[in-house]
Amino acid sequence: GLFGSVARNEETPSSDIDILFLLKNPIGLFTLSDLQFELEQKLQKKVDLVSENGLNKFIKERVLNEVKYIYEE
Repeated sequence: GLFGSVARNEETPSSDIDILFLLKNPIGLFTLSDLQFELEQKLQKKVDLVSENGLNKFIKERVLNEVKYIYEE
């Protein structure tokens, strides 16, 4: 899901796109890096991919409260 300034409709031209993800099966670092690169190419913006498990404990609650889900099963 989206979180951060884009999710809050507060983005500026220099804002990145923060994407929170949770996967059923782990993926490798190279696959994650490839995905980030592909998204940045398509969106023409810097993209930060953040695993829900990797969220900093100090911001986790805020992120989970503001996240806008793009896709969920």
